[in-house]
Amino acid sequence: MRWIAFVLALLLTLTACQSARAEDWRNRISIGGSITFGASYGFAFGLGLRYRERRLFVPVLGPLLELDRCRDCAGNSYEQPVLVVLIVDSLAQAAGVALVARRWYKTRPTSQVAIAPTWFDSGGGLVAFGEF
Repeated sequence: MRWIAFVLALLLTLTACQSARAEDWRNRISIGGSITFGASYGFAFGLGLRYRERRLFVPVLGPLLELDRCRDCAGNSYEQPVLVVLIVDSLAQAAGVALVARRWYKTRPTSQVAIAPTWFDSGGGLVAFGEF
C-alpha cells in the first residue's frame, strides 16, 4: 500500500514538473494547489496508515470526520494540538482542491449591464449602460 502511494506521488510530481515550464499563471496556481493538496493529504494518509484510522483516507472531510473520535480533546491540554492539526490539515486540503479547480474554471465574456440612479431637470430616473 505504501508503494502505491509513493508511486502516485512520484507521478503527480513528474506531471507537475512538466507543466511548470508554462508561463500561464493558471498553471502555476494549479501546481501550487497540487502541491498543497498532495502534502496535506499525504500527511493525513500517512497518519491513517500509522494509526489505522480509515477515516483519514477520505480527502478534505477525513480529518473533520476524525474529530468525532476526539470528543474530550478540547479539555485535555495534551490532545488540543490534535484538534488544531486535524482542522488545519482539512483546510489545507480544501485550499489545494480549490486552487486546482480554479485551473479548470473557464470564464467566458458575458454581457455586463450597470444600472445607476440619475437626476434630470425633469426629475429622477435610472440609467442603464454596459457591454453587449
